Amino acid sequence: MRWVPTPEDPQSVRQHQRYDCRLGGVLRVASEHDSAVRPVTSGAPAEGIPVSVVDCGKGGLGLKSAVYLPRLCRVNVEVDVGGEKLTAPLKVMRVQMADRGPTYYLGCSLSAPSPEMAGVIDRVVAFVKKGDQAA
Repeated sequence: MRWVPTPEDPQSVRQHQRYDCRLGGVLRVASEHDSAVRPVTSGAPAEGIPVSVVDCGKGGLGLKSAVYLPRLCRVNVEVDVGGEKLTAPLKVMRVQMADRGPTYYLGCSLSAPSPEMAGVIDRVVAFVKKGDQAA
C-alpha cells in the first residue's frame, strides 16, 4: 500500500485525490526546456520516453520513468486512454527513485492550467475510475 498524504497531514502536498492506475504513455521534454534537459543523450529514444502513468488526479499525473528528469522541468505527456491519445503539458514537481532499475517516480502537475487541459486530465481520471485500464 502506498502512502498518500491527507489534507489533515502537515506534510501534505496533494490538493486532489489520486487514483492508482496503469496506463501507457510517452513523455517528451517541452520545447522551452529541450536545450537545458537532454534525455536523448541518456539513452532515451528520440521519439519520446516511454512512461507508465501510475496515478492520476485533477491536479496531474504520477509517472514511472527509466529516465531522470529534474524538478520544474516542463514536459508533454501523451497518455493512451482506451486507444485514444490524450496529451497534457505537465511540470515535474517531485522526483523520487522508485527502484534500482533505475526507475524514477515523477509527480507532475498541469503546467498550463486551463479549462481545456483540466478537461484532458478529467477524461483520464474518468477512464481510470470506470476501471477500463490498459497496461
